[in-house]
Amino acid sequence: MRKIKFYISSVIVVLGLLNLNTGCNDFFQEPIEANINQDTIFNSMINAEKLLNSAYDQVPYLWPTNAFSNSTRNLSRIKGNITATICDEGVTGSVWNGARVFYYGDAQLSADNVGKDAPNIGKDPAVRYQEHIFEEPYKLFNRAFTYIEGVSNTRGASSEFVKTTRAQAQMLNAIGYFEMIKRYGSVPWVGKALTPNDNPSEERPPLADIIQRVDDMIMEALPNLPESYNDANQGRVTRASAYFLRSRLWLWAASPLFNADAPYMQMDNPANNNLIWMGGYDASLWQKAADVTREAIQYCEGAGYTLVNTGQPIEDYTLATREVFGNTEAILFSRRVANFNNSKSASGWYGRFLPPRDGANNNGAGWNNPTQNIISMYETIDGAPINYRAENPWATMEPRFQASIVHDKADFGGLTINANIYNSMDAPAVSPKSNNLLVNGWITGFYMRKFMHEDLQTANTNLRYDAPYIYMRLPELYLNYAEALNEADPGNGDIVTNLNKIRIRAGVTPLAAASQDVMREMIRKERAIEMIFEDQRFFDVKRWKIAAETIGATKFGVHRINEDDVANGVVDESGVPYEFGDYMIKECPTTVQRIWKDKLYLMPFPRYEINKGKGLVQNPGY
Repeated sequence: MRKIKFYISSVIVVLGLLNLNTGCNDFFQEPIEANINQDTIFNSMINAEKLLNSAYDQVPYLWPTNAFSNSTRNLSRIKGNITATICDEGVTGSVWNGARVFYYGDAQLSADNVGKDAPNIGKDPAVRYQEHIFEEPYKLFNRAFTYIEGVSNTRGASSEFVKTTRAQAQMLNAIGYFEMIKRYGSVPWVGKALTPNDNPSEERPPLADIIQRVDDMIMEALPNLPESYNDANQGRVTRASAYFLRSRLWLWAASPLFNADAPYMQMDNPANNNLIWMGGYDASLWQKAADVTREAIQYCEGAGYTLVNTGQPIEDYTLATREVFGNTEAILFSRRVANFNNSKSASGWYGRFLPPRDGANNNGAGWNNPTQNIISMYETIDGAPINYRAENPWATMEPRFQASIVHDKADFGGLTINANIYNSMDAPAVSPKSNNLLVNGWITGFYMRKFMHEDLQTANTNLRYDAPYIYMRLPELYLNYAEALNEADPGNGDIVTNLNKIRIRAGVTPLAAASQDVMREMIRKERAIEMIFEDQRFFDVKRWKIAAETIGATKFGVHRINEDDVANGVVDESGVPYEFGDYMIKECPTTVQRIWKDKLYLMPFPRYEINKGKGLVQNPGY
């Protein structure tokens, strides 16, 4: 009997999904346990499902869990932080994660510090954890393909069990390939479980081909996926998630990073440009994206998915983005604990994103400080510009701002956040405990409220919360459709209709029709606000090919004027002197700014994989 190339470590996560911890020298292969074979796995439905469940790590997770071990690795993290801190959404107060290890110095993203086997850089044993580990999806592909090929032999399994669970495995591999495409362009394709004797090529097929292969995989799985599950199985892929993934896949295919007159950079051999480029601008791709997204919306709405809208926009948005049960717009989520030691407490990774406070120990580090760059995209309730000379300009901001941002003078967890207490970005003050902060977390004048439970800000650090990541949320489909339709059919009334579904729920004024260029900017701004901190913005600005003017311009915060500023006669743009208590936009320290290079539009493949000589071609600039 052919051996199964993995071993089970029986790490059970919240949904009962089994994480398999593996390690090897070749990303296509995993250690072989002599007593694990197909007879062992498929001798019962329970054992078979353990194998299937292990492939659910293809669904990305927002929060850092264990960034420093060789066990479970996140596929969308940047060394213990979130992608908000490597785009224009935020900066981090930590001296050892986020953009500091992505854009600067020896730790700058390169072919030499990515991948499982990258050498350590300097004294930091974890600097190689650069947002995505190239090898990990292939291990998960192999588990899923092993399941696909063997599930029909499962002892006691009904034909329905075989059909629906095989479709889950197919869908999980489609998610894994999509997540790689948006990071690397084309990647080596593996379409079956590999035996120890296989020696597959690592050549990359043309980007257009691999996108079509993923779409074919989704379409094969789609009719056999369940429409829903009972509560015990929430978090598994459904038919709705398949429709949703098609929307994402074709939106990426149509977007400027891949769909343009020329590639974002030339490959060393121009004949390889088709690995990162669709071969020229094709307007029909936008129509394709619009068509599949319209189909996704129709299916999801018909299946009962709706925006959370009780008329309380702050509470509705909070529930929609943070909770699972009772959330009618959550289509697929990862529901895992947000800590390296499997605890959900305020301590550890999740708690480090809370605002600082005395006696916080490991929580309250302000690890993501929203920037003025992103704050400026929000509207006031009446649509007027923010008046930074007002006593409290934040009081008039729209509901999603109030639900997502902790600002100066905000009430959070029974505490009034005060920039004069936590000082400014210019000088250290009272620092939270043991978090190696550059200053004290108050770098931009804002903290992250979205996803946070305010009572974790109290002295009781023993509170426990699940920390699900809603990987697919209904509003994204409305945004995808508006974007694709604006490019395929400018002026179509469905563009503002779909945007306004989101805005009406959010309690802001509906938009009116506008020109294609103006509407494009409206759509992008609406997406930035609605999906803030949800692992979208970093990838959006890359697929729009606007990273230089967004990520590269991330450097502003807003702070209250202090007595020294008044004494020095600081004036605004009109020459009017600031008064004590006014707010002004200021540049953050250079240590939290970032330098954009176009090679960063796609990630590098590890150099040691290139050096194997199996045909893997490196992305340009590395």
